[in-house]
Amino acid sequence: MSVSSGGQDYSRLTGGREWIQAPVHQQGGSANLGGASPASSLAVLKQHGNTVRTLGTKVVDGVTCTGYSVTPSRQAMIAAAKDESAKLGLSGASESEAVQAIGSMLQPKITVCFDAQGLLRQMSMRLGMQLQAGSSKDAFDATMVMNFTNYGTPVRISAPPPSDTISYSSFLKGLGSGS
Repeated sequence: MSVSSGGQDYSRLTGGREWIQAPVHQQGGSANLGGASPASSLAVLKQHGNTVRTLGTKVVDGVTCTGYSVTPSRQAMIAAAKDESAKLGLSGASESEAVQAIGSMLQPKITVCFDAQGLLRQMSMRLGMQLQAGSSKDAFDATMVMNFTNYGTPVRISAPPPSDTISYSSFLKGLGSGS
């Protein structure tokens, strides 16, 4: 992860490591948000207080897609963090750190583009943080864009070596201290 603001590198939050080890809770063998279709997933997001709007069509890697903007509410993010903490059996301190990190976030924005078969072709996230470093406040924002291609092609995934990772709770502690 490489993030900077005003010329100051925030890699000190991860100790220079590129991967954050975040626990993921999965039920029933599926990480699906609300069913097999993008429409049902977006409907679930909307029911939980997030703003979802249709952006129209766009071509991603030669495929025509329909785009949607999702703006999560702060209340929905806090509720999701608490729910995930409970499912994972995290300590109250870890939950508190996650909620504190959400409190310092600027309003995030997620954009997703689905093709006619309902396959996710592109997702972008714009995230920002307000960090307190001593007596000064600093803000940064970053945008990440992921394109999804080659559906149906076999893949091989390997975990990064431990020397390249930092635990999620250590990352949150770094965010909270701004150091």
